[in-house]
Amino acid sequence: MKNLAELKRTLKIGDKIKTLGNSHGKWIGDISVITKIQSNGFYIDREGENSWLEYPKASQVYFESANVFLFELGYFFAKYEIVL
Repeated sequence: MKNLAELKRTLKIGDKIKTLGNSHGKWIGDISVITKIQSNGFYIDREGENSWLEYPKASQVYFESANVFLFELGYFFAKYEIVL
């Protein structure tokens, strides 16, 4: 993946994402399932509860590889891997 638009097209309900890191240190290493997708973000099942992940602006999304992406919002960051 190269940009936010491609990430949005790639993610599907049922896909799994692994939390590789974030600014508050929670859920690192956890694998979550995408349960709902909207145009502005998506829900994941995290420990039996739905958590909302909102897409940031395209300039705040970085890609380390084809399936690893990073959301950076000022002081907050979250790094995820799409589990294939």
